[in-house]
Amino acid sequence: MLIGHLSDIHLFVRKPDSTFIRPDIADALQRIVADIAAFVPAIDIVVLTGDLTDCGAKEDYALLRELLAPLSAKVLAIPGNHDLRANFRRAFNDILPFEEGESAQYEVVHGGTRFLALDTVDEGNVAGRLCPQRLAWVEKKLAEPFAGPTTILMHHPPNVSGIAFFDNIGLVEGAGEFGRMIARHRGSLNIMCGHIHRPTQALWNGAFLAVAGSPAFQTDLDLQVPAVDPTVVDIPYAYFVYNRTGDGNFSVHPRYVALSDRTRSPCAGVGP
Repeated sequence: MLIGHLSDIHLFVRKPDSTFIRPDIADALQRIVADIAAFVPAIDIVVLTGDLTDCGAKEDYALLRELLAPLSAKVLAIPGNHDLRANFRRAFNDILPFEEGESAQYEVVHGGTRFLALDTVDEGNVAGRLCPQRLAWVEKKLAEPFAGPTTILMHHPPNVSGIAFFDNIGLVEGAGEFGRMIARHRGSLNIMCGHIHRPTQALWNGAFLAVAGSPAFQTDLDLQVPAVDPTVVDIPYAYFVYNRTGDGNFSVHPRYVALSDRTRSPCAGVGP
């Protein structure tokens, strides 16, 4: 099974809320979707890990669904801190089996893999949180018997990346308990995230974790302490392609898509 992993599109119709969103993001997404649709062999499922829009307006989601329409692959999506949960749920209610309640969480089994969509959004705040109710939901799901691998989708990475700016606005509540939960299932699951605006991979509590890059803007690698404001850099954009084999193993490949250039500039106050 082939899985495409995208994140942090920040699509908008009228005007972006964030400073450094590329003005041609709709065209960029159209190019990415065309690349996915033409990929051989066919990609089976496309995962979008949050910040799908920049403002969360209904018209932004309408445009998003229009631009995703050429995909024959199944689409799974979760909200990020720039999304508005009610509008997000309304936009994807016809294709995603949201569970009852306020959070945009659900379970999908596809191609022998269980996908758990875990909502980390704390609306009105950039940082993410896993409250006791959300932790209880994912703990219950992981405890249910399942013969195949499990993939958890979440916007805010639960790990410490070493990029202090993003770690400070990452998953600020529930990460410790979630990590202990993951450690009990090590070897049987992986995690897909967004939020950092640069592709990263990590081994976290025994689970492989990957953050997809962003076509809206990407940030430089800065491991300085204390945190410094990140810098927008013009680096090649790539989404991830997971090649999952029948034995439960997988390899991860960056798939580069040519987008128009950006000018290097500081992004203080962006709020990814």
